Amino acid sequence: MIEIINLRKGYKSNGKYTIAVGGISLTIPEGKFISVIGPSGAGKSTLLRLINGMIQADAGSVRIDGEDITSAKGKRKRKIQRKIGMIFQDFCLVRNSTVLQNVLNACLAEMHLFSVLFGIFSAKNKEKAVKILERVGMADQIDQPAVSLSGGEQQRIAIARAIMQEGKILLADEPVASLDPVNANSILNLMKSLQNEKNMTVIMNSHNVEQALKYSDWIIGMNSGRVVY
Repeated sequence: MIEIINLRKGYKSNGKYTIAVGGISLTIPEGKFISVIGPSGAGKSTLLRLINGMIQADAGSVRIDGEDITSAKGKRKRKIQRKIGMIFQDFCLVRNSTVLQNVLNACLAEMHLFSVLFGIFSAKNKEKAVKILERVGMADQIDQPAVSLSGGEQQRIAIARAIMQEGKILLADEPVASLDPVNANSILNLMKSLQNEKNMTVIMNSHNVEQALKYSDWIIGMNSGRVVY
């Protein structure tokens, strides 16, 4: 379960202070598919980054299964973050690395420095990555560099990398905005099936109301940093 309590975040630019998230409180049950919709600048992306601890809140808290990620630091924070996978509109893959390498990169945080520097992954992790790639329909591309793949294929790799973390939560920041309708529906169907199979909590930012209505259990509307629906 995700508990968001009076969460606030603002930014200063050219002497002007802008509220990105303005005192949001929400409780999101485990295993739901949530779409957060709203115009550009509504605070959707900031909200996701606050949930996974990528940025620091000005006030309030986010609790993941009762653990406060907002105040956590160091190993404790990284332990909470391991529960949370994130995918982005631009995929955030290492373009010249292979499909398998990109998925295995999810393991870097728990590896020793020597293994990280030389890219030495355990046989167990490699086997697990291959099985995940089979699940997302990318096993036949395992040795291809990410840069050679289509947008839809790259997003499948990003999802596989998030699953590799064994997280309970998947955050998706406009995950299909750059894809054509066929690939977009394919990716959303995959995310929905993973939600049902693994009881994952999925929180997706979107401008597309039709997609939100089709795939979501809940819809949250944001505007000017606040929940309006």
